[in-house]
Amino acid sequence: MNRETPDTIVPTWMERVWNQSDASALDDLLTEESITHGLGDPMVGVEPWRQFHAVICGAFSDIHFVVEGQLVSGDQVAARIKGDMVHRATGTPVTLHAMLMGRVVNGRFVEAWNSADWLPALTKLGLAGEDAVARMLGLA
Repeated sequence: MNRETPDTIVPTWMERVWNQSDASALDDLLTEESITHGLGDPMVGVEPWRQFHAVICGAFSDIHFVVEGQLVSGDQVAARIKGDMVHRATGTPVTLHAMLMGRVVNGRFVEAWNSADWLPALTKLGLAGEDAVARMLGLA
């Protein structure tokens, strides 16, 4: 049985999955029924995560995430995270701020909801204008 708890699973996830780029950690931290929201179409199980992990690690190097804060209540955890990484194609360093909420059963995520602020990274990479939000709102 996995020894992760709602208190430890997010730091473990950030360290193993992202900082160490250890895709095998997905087997330890998810189940085949785990469902993840907020990273595109909902992902069910481990295999979609393997694909997502490979895409992110292929696009970025020097990935390093830290947990800036978290709250735990029973089997649920909410965390603020920050990730620094380098875009491989351009060599541009970017920072990603995100939040995640998850439910943990038997040391594994069974449900997770993610929200990541990619706009600063997209702007820095020239893929979105600095006025993108203002344009969306009809203010520019």
